[in-house]
Amino acid sequence: MRKVARYTYVGVAWVAIAGFLGNIYLAGMAVFVNRSYWDIHTEFGYAVGLIVPIFILLSLLAWIPRRLTTWLAALLLYYIFHTILPLLQENLGWIAALHPVSAVLLVWLGLTHARRAGALLLERRAVAPEPVPAETA
Repeated sequence: MRKVARYTYVGVAWVAIAGFLGNIYLAGMAVFVNRSYWDIHTEFGYAVGLIVPIFILLSLLAWIPRRLTTWLAALLLYYIFHTILPLLQENLGWIAALHPVSAVLLVWLGLTHARRAGALLLERRAVAPEPVPAETA
């Protein structure tokens, strides 16, 4: 069960990155093609956040080590910060303007997290115990 949870965890990490990149693309569509994409960008951004409970459940099932849990916590907290930025538009527009830059940082955090999670899986496979040769008389 733990092995399946670990592989699923890594898969979900890469799906989250695809979601972040897709949402950046939707923002570009809103700027350069049609402003109606802003609503899609907003809703899709919140939908990507639905991955959060999945990540938490998988981290418990997979027994994710502390160093990876720290990256997951940073990613989740930063996602919350990122979604709050546009809400500051009316009173603190200069801070809300950091939202596009924040998206790039969110992708970087996601990539770092996914690469470390993948390395964890490969590390666990590589560390499998070597068979002990039988003593010969």
